[in-house]
Amino acid sequence: MDKCTHFGAFLLCWALLNQGCDGFFQGPDAVEHGVSSPGGTCGATGASLLLDGVDDFVRLEPVSGLDGDGITVDAWLRPLPSAHVQKHDILARRSPAGHADSFTFRLRADMGRRLELGLANLQGEWGCTSMGALSWDGWSHVAFTHDRLSRTVTFYLDGQWDSQHQATISPGMGDLPLWLGGDPLHGPTARPFHGWLDQVRVWGRVLDPSEVLSASRTGAPVSQEALLVRLSLDEGSGQRVGSCPGDLGAGVLGNGTGEDESDPRWSDDAPSPW
Repeated sequence: MDKCTHFGAFLLCWALLNQGCDGFFQGPDAVEHGVSSPGGTCGATGASLLLDGVDDFVRLEPVSGLDGDGITVDAWLRPLPSAHVQKHDILARRSPAGHADSFTFRLRADMGRRLELGLANLQGEWGCTSMGALSWDGWSHVAFTHDRLSRTVTFYLDGQWDSQHQATISPGMGDLPLWLGGDPLHGPTARPFHGWLDQVRVWGRVLDPSEVLSASRTGAPVSQEALLVRLSLDEGSGQRVGSCPGDLGAGVLGNGTGEDESDPRWSDDAPSPW
C-alpha cells in the first residue's frame, strides 16, 4: 500500500511502515581487497569512490541514448549516517536551466533509508520511494527501471524486486551531463552523497528482473544491449573516471581536471566478489 501526499505539482509517495516493509534487504559485507596504494592501476579491482557528504561530486560527460522507451540505473553503495545529510544523491540528470526533463536517484535517510526516484519536466514533478530499506552496515546493490511507455518505475534492492509505482509524468532525458554523488547545480540546497559508490551503470532500456538479479550477483553487465554507461571506478587514482578497460562513459572528479575540495577520495573498500 502506498501513502501519497501532494505538495503542489510534486507528488511524493512513500510506503507505510509495517506494511510490507518488515524484512529489509541487507547488502553484503564490505571486504578489503588489499589495494595497497591509491596509485593502483586499472584492473586492480577493489577501488571505489568515497564522498564526504559535503560537496563531493563527479561530473559525467553527456550521454546519448537516454531518450528511448526506458532506462535502467544500477550501482553499489555503502552509505554513512550523517547528521547534516538526509537526502543522498546517487545519480542525477539535470539541466543547468532548471529541473525540466530531469531525474534524481537518491537515498532518503530521513525516510527510513529508502531509495527515491524523482522525475521532472515542464508539466511538474513526481517522486516515489522504495518499500524496503538499506542498512548502514556494508554494501548494497540498488537499481531502478523507468518504462516511459507504461510510465512505471520499479525499484530493486540487492537484486530483488522491491516495488513498482505509476508515475504521472515521463520526462525526456536528452544529451545532458549526469552527476554522480551530488549535483552542484542545486547550490546551497545540494544533496551530496555520504559514503562509498562503486560500479555505476546505465542502460537505455528496461532490464527485466532476472537481468537485474544477475547484475547484482556478478558485478558485470548482464547484457551489452543498450548499455550506455559502465563506470568500474577501479582507477584508484587521478581525476578521471571511465578510463578502465571495459568502461563506457567518462567524467571528472569535482570541478575540473585539477584537484579541489569537491573531489571524492579513492578508496580500497569495495563490494565482493567481482
